[in-house]
Amino acid sequence: GTTTTLAVDDTVGYKKKPPRKGRPD
Repeated sequence: GTTTTLAVDDTVGYKKKPPRKGRPD
């Protein structure tokens, strides 16, 4: 979720898949 484009994907996808390694946000 480092970029705005991936922000939504990370917010919704964190339940389906683990957070991206090396990307705290």
